[in-house]
Amino acid sequence: MWRSPPPAYGLYPGWRLEEDRPTKETPDRTWYGWQSLIGVIPSHALFAFGTFDNDLEFLMVAGALGHCLTSPIVHWAHGNVGRGFLSLGLNATLPLAGMALAFESGSTEMLIAAGLITIVGWPIVDTVVLSYDEAPKSKDKSAGLIHSFGVVPMIDGEKKGLSLVGQF
Repeated sequence: MWRSPPPAYGLYPGWRLEEDRPTKETPDRTWYGWQSLIGVIPSHALFAFGTFDNDLEFLMVAGALGHCLTSPIVHWAHGNVGRGFLSLGLNATLPLAGMALAFESGSTEMLIAAGLITIVGWPIVDTVVLSYDEAPKSKDKSAGLIHSFGVVPMIDGEKKGLSLVGQF
């Protein structure tokens, strides 16, 4: 007897088979913040390791890019475009604004507080408050142009890059 393969949900963020879509028996909202945490926590660790040595500045850049881009990409993959752009804007501007104010004050305590609030605090709020999928209102497949998409890293010898995959 033929058995269907297991659902692909979870393999690529935002991809779901028809039987995996929320129904009336499932909750109205599902939390996907754990997907953001998978990228944000290592990004903060990379940034922290990069601050210890001037030869490791590329780790700071990788950590900052991961901090700014992880949550927006997860939001976009779940079809929450507005939340993705809100997350991108605040992930990029809040740390800069907080650090500028802290440097202006000249206080080390203010610098530490601004760093914790803006660099760690906003991703927590983003993950807890904004990272929810709403249950679809109807099964109309023509409701949106793009049903899901994802960005996948590619590394092959000397070649490195990103690949964009999607379902239309």
